[in-house]
Amino acid sequence: MEEDSTVQRAFDLVRDGRARTLAQLRQILVSERHLAVDAQLAAHGVRARLLALMAQPGAALRPMRVCHGGGRAR
Repeated sequence: MEEDSTVQRAFDLVRDGRARTLAQLRQILVSERHLAVDAQLAAHGVRARLLALMAQPGAALRPMRVCHGGGRAR
């Protein structure tokens, strides 16, 4: 269950605008004592989806839910 909460928290931090780079995101997650942060962010395309979200103008203003079916929930 830790993986789900770490990945969800990562997306929340990017959406909220608190993490604008992977380095910032990693620093926040580690400071919050999430485990295996690097491995979890690299797994199953999570990193690519986070980078895409970070690159979108106004990303912090749009809600996005993470689904585990391999795509983005709408």
